[in-house]
Amino acid sequence: MFISLENGIRIKVAEELLNKFSDASLRGSREVADTHLLYATNLTKQIASELRLQMNAMQWVQMTTELLNRKHREGFFYW
Repeated sequence: MFISLENGIRIKVAEELLNKFSDASLRGSREVADTHLLYATNLTKQIASELRLQMNAMQWVQMTTELLNRKHREGFFYW
């Protein structure tokens, strides 16, 4: 699956936010830790949503291609 540059950057930012969450948690800064976790969670949801759409599109193309190939083998049409 293709990861866009934008999503690659989001992944790196989310990783950094999780690192900051961990550091803040260890220091006992709950409010700061919660904020970092919230931002990381939101980025992760955005990435997952876009990848899900991309995967759905890839599955649709694959299913359509398989159907067209089957119809071609069965003699319904030629290309």
